Amino acid sequence: KPRYLMGVGTPDYLFEGVERGVDMFDCVLQTRTARMGTALTSHGKVVVRNAAYARDFSPLDDECDCYTCRNFTRAYLRHLFKAEEMLAMRFAVTHNLHFYNHLMQQIRDALDGLRKRYYDATHHCYAWRLGPEGENVRMNDDGEPSSTAGRPILGQLLSRQVTDALVVVVRYFGGTKLGVPGLIAAYKESAAAGL
Repeated sequence: KPRYLMGVGTPDYLFEGVERGVDMFDCVLQTRTARMGTALTSHGKVVVRNAAYARDFSPLDDECDCYTCRNFTRAYLRHLFKAEEMLAMRFAVTHNLHFYNHLMQQIRDALDGLRKRYYDATHHCYAWRLGPEGENVRMNDDGEPSSTAGRPILGQLLSRQVTDALVVVVRYFGGTKLGVPGLIAAYKESAAAGL
């Protein structure tokens, strides 16, 4: 049965939604920000209206293969926005929608791959940081006591100043109860070893 979530559109919340089994998202963020001249990229937001892009002949996102990124530069898109040309909005919306569709596919593939590979694991706990400054963060305890798994994993990302990364710690319950301090230490050490 499909699960639907409305009004959620930032990458961090999409990731959590997929983790919780959401199949469809409905949000105006991607199209509204595009119409205002903001492209959402793998390196963060790019406001193409800004003067800094007047002579920038690179694509909106060098990791994107959408029609806009394959055919037009930031400088050209800025020109279209400044000239109030409707194509500017169309190209930016095309990019943002493609970016989000690609992002969602990557998230699904990563989580599905881990669950298939470690199908008999008890917990798949994770934390991640996105954005140039690591401003978007998310963590998940996957059934462990609150803040005993995701927070220690996130702490390792923060202490090492790692961004644009996902760390997943897969745990098999072997019958020994570690208690809260033991769980925190185990997830912290596992994340540190992985990094």
